[in-house]
This record gives sequence, C-alpha cells and structure tokens, in this order.
Amino acid sequence: RINGNYVSRAMHALSDSYRYRFMPRAWKATNPMPNVLYQQITRIPNIYKGLLAGAIYGYGGGLVNEGIGFFDAFNDYSPYHNYRSDVYK
Repeated sequence: RINGNYVSRAMHALSDSYRYRFMPRAWKATNPMPNVLYQQITRIPNIYKGLLAGAIYGYGGGLVNEGIGFFDAFNDYSPYHNYRSDVYK
C-alpha cells in the first residue's frame, strides 16, 4: 500500500485503542497497551522512517569525513565554495 504498511492484527491493536477493544480478553491480559509515543511512532509508514534515518546517516557521515554540513556549501571555507569569492568582496 502506498499510504502505510501492512501490520498484523496484534500490532494494529497495540497502536489503535479502538481495535484493542475488540481483541480477546486473554490476549489483552498478556499484551497491555504501550505508551502513546510508541503508538504514534509505529503508525508512521516505514518509508518516512527510512528517509529520516538515511538523511541523518548521510549528514553524520559528511560531518565525520569532511566536516561538511548542509549549509557549509555557502561559506568561504568550504571546498565547494567558489575559489574566486575573495574577488567579489
């Protein structure tokens, strides 16, 4: 599906309080509802979690390897900056 992930009935019940109501009593006794933050994080589609993790990983790799951040391309000390920038000051 484009707008989300397939999840099992159990995972759906643990992230949706309405669905949790209709689960068997014995199942609810062994599976209490997690906190609200966990419920919201599990509802985010995996593609967005992956995009965020990739962006953080890429940005961190740039900081570790070259000391280059996103905005460093716009300052005078970046290797990506125009080498003739001193002429235009």
